[in-house]
Amino acid sequence: PRLSVAPDGRLDLIFYDRRNNVENRGNDVYYTYSRDGGVTFAPNLRLTHLDSDSTIGPEYTAASAKGMFEFGSRLALVSGPSRVTAAWTDTRYTARAFPSQDIFGAEIDFPVAASHRGVLQGAGAVLAAGGIALMAAGRRRSRLKGGRS
Repeated sequence: PRLSVAPDGRLDLIFYDRRNNVENRGNDVYYTYSRDGGVTFAPNLRLTHLDSDSTIGPEYTAASAKGMFEFGSRLALVSGPSRVTAAWTDTRYTARAFPSQDIFGAEIDFPVAASHRGVLQGAGAVLAAGGIALMAAGRRRSRLKGGRS
């Protein structure tokens, strides 16, 4: 998981989760937040619309990790007063024959008022080419629901 704190004290959190995959290898990325110091968190918001196969990517070189793949340690999260920016490793467009990983991202906007509602503005691939990162077009909208979980 990755945790970040907004200037107003809101705790933002993203994490990989396999709850939707019966094979226990397809990861989705979820976002949640807390306004009471982590005592309670808002319902999880799924940021990915397709899961990522955690068995695609570079294999660890250490003998103790033989056969395991390096996946999930590259999460990024930046919290602002009214926006959260998240990025994660993703393999949804990767074939097993070419085991590479992409970077995807999303921005979550919050209203200025201190409520538990927000809007997911976009989730798309971040393509790194020649040292330049570009956010791919595709947009998704989803509402965060108030309440505690």
